[in-house]
Amino acid sequence: MGVLNADLWWYVVPTLLALLAVLVFLESKNGRLYLSRLVATVVALISIVLLYLEPYYFSEVDADTIIITTKEANKVDSLRVKYPNNKFIEWSDTIRTSDLTNHVIVNGYGIPEYDLYKLKGKKVDFIAAEIPNGIIDVCHQSEVILGENQVVQLRVNQLENTWLKLSMLGGVVDSVMVQKDSIKAVTLNYKPLVSGKTLLNITAEAENTVIQLEQLPVIVYQPDKSDVLILNDHPTFETKFLKNHLIAQGHRVFVRSKITTDRYRHENSGFEFDKLPYLSESLLGEFDVLIIPANDFFSLSRNERLNIEKQVKERGLGLLLLASNASDKIPDWINASFNKLEDDKQTMQLGKESVEIESIVGINSNQPLSECHLSINDVCFNLSQPLGLGKVGILSIINTFKLSLNGNETQYQLLWDKILSKFIYKQMSPLTIESQLVYLDEPNKLWVINNGAPKVAFDSVRLTFRQHEFIDDRWQTTIWPRKAGWNNIVLSDKPESKWQYVFQQDEWSSVKNYQTLILNASYFNSINDYAAKEREVKKLISKWWFLLLFLVSMGYLWLEPKLR
Repeated sequence: MGVLNADLWWYVVPTLLALLAVLVFLESKNGRLYLSRLVATVVALISIVLLYLEPYYFSEVDADTIIITTKEANKVDSLRVKYPNNKFIEWSDTIRTSDLTNHVIVNGYGIPEYDLYKLKGKKVDFIAAEIPNGIIDVCHQSEVILGENQVVQLRVNQLENTWLKLSMLGGVVDSVMVQKDSIKAVTLNYKPLVSGKTLLNITAEAENTVIQLEQLPVIVYQPDKSDVLILNDHPTFETKFLKNHLIAQGHRVFVRSKITTDRYRHENSGFEFDKLPYLSESLLGEFDVLIIPANDFFSLSRNERLNIEKQVKERGLGLLLLASNASDKIPDWINASFNKLEDDKQTMQLGKESVEIESIVGINSNQPLSECHLSINDVCFNLSQPLGLGKVGILSIINTFKLSLNGNETQYQLLWDKILSKFIYKQMSPLTIESQLVYLDEPNKLWVINNGAPKVAFDSVRLTFRQHEFIDDRWQTTIWPRKAGWNNIVLSDKPESKWQYVFQQDEWSSVKNYQTLILNASYFNSINDYAAKEREVKKLISKWWFLLLFLVSMGYLWLEPKLR
C-alpha cells in the first residue's frame, strides 16, 4: 500500500495533529472528555487526510491460467479436473510470449533453456516430472592428450545392479557395477592410445541386456612438448617430483633454486644454456610455462616481475603460482584472494581412488572468466584466468609429492595432468562451444579468442560476432547446427579450426531431460518474485469510503449530545 500524494505528508500530518489538539481542548472544556467522541473526532480527521493523500493498494492483473505440458507431464489429469475451463497447450518452439497469460503452470521436464526468456514477467508454477531413470549427468574432457589418463564422471538414477561399461576402439576399457543407491556418482577411466577424432561408448547393461547406449565424442591430440621453468627460493621435494614427472612426459625443464642471496643451483634438462642469473625478456621467451611459489615471486626484482607480466600478456606465457598460506601475496594483476580453511586435510576423488590432499587455504575470485579446475565442497584449490594472450593460475594444494611416496603414483599423475593441462599445453583451438552436449537444430554459444573481429565460417555460413564486455579479445556468437555428427568450424584468417560433434535429439535424452528439469526449477524460482512485481498494478481506494466515514463520524458528533 501507499499514497499517491506522498509529498503532502509534511503539510497534512502537522495540520492533523494541530486540529486534533484544538478539538480535544474544546471537548475537555465541557468538563468531561468522552472516549467515543474522541474516537469519532480522530476518524473524521483521518478521513479528511486520506481524501487528500489518495491511498492505493497493489493488485495482480486478473488473467486466466494457461497450463503448459512438456515431456513426461505427469499431472495432466488432475490439472484438467482443477482447471476444467482453462487452456492446455503442449510446448513448442513456435509459442510466443504474447500467446501466454500472466499465470502459467508448467508440468513435465520443463521448457528448453533457449526458450525460457519467453516466460520472463510471468508467474510460473512448475510441477516437475520424476527424475529420469538412467544416466542423468556426464562430465568429461572432449579434447585430450594422447597417452594421458582420462576420466568420465557419470551420475545415474535407478540403475540398481547394472553394469556401466566404457568401450573404446571396439573393446571395454573400464566397467563399474552400480549398487542400490537411487542416485550415485560413477567414475570410469581410460587412456587414449590413438590420436584423432573418436567416439567412446557408454553402455548400461543389466542381466545381459543393454538398457542404455550412448556415445561420447573425443578429439585426441598429440602432446605438445613444452619448455617449463621452475623457480623457488630453496630446493624442495615438490619441485623434485614435479620435475621428474614433466621430464617423463617429454617436456624440457629448467629448475633454478636459490642457495644464497646471489647464488643459484641450476638443473637443466635439454636447454642450451646452463645458468639463468636474470629473468630477461629474451630468456623468458624460451619458456612456455613458469611455475613459482607465490611468495618467491616477490623475491624477484621489480624488473624481473615486470618482464614476466609482459611475457604473459604479450606472448602467452603460462604462469602458475603455488600458494601455501592465507598470508601469501599475489600480483595485483591477478584477481584472487585466499580464505583459511578449518581443516588442512581434504579428501579428493582422483580416478577411482579417494586420496587425502593437504591445503591450508581456498581460493576466491570475482573475475568474470575465472575457472576453478579443482574443488571440494565448493572450495576452490586450483584457479585460472586469462591475462592478455596468456593464462595465470594459482594452486593451493601443498605436498602433492606425498601421493607418490604413499604409493598413489597414478593419482599424483592425474592431479598434475589436470592442473598443468590448463597451462602447459598450447591451446588446441581458439574456438570454444559453451555446451558440452551440442544438439541438432538447437542454439549454442560459440566463443572465439581473437585480436579483432574474427572471420569464422560454420556450415559454409559466415558468422557475426559480438565483443565481450570486459575482455577485448573474446568474441561470442550463436550457432544452429543443421547436420548431426562431426562438424568443422573454420577460423578463416588463421590456420585453426575446430571439430564439434552434434547429437541427434534422442541421444543422451536422460541427461538432457534432467538438466532441463533442474534448470527450470532454478529459473522459475528466481523470476517469480520479479514477475510478481511486474504483474502488480496500483488501484486507488475509492474516495467515497473516506467521505462515508467522515459523514458517519460527524453525524455521531452532532447526535451524541442530543441523545445523552
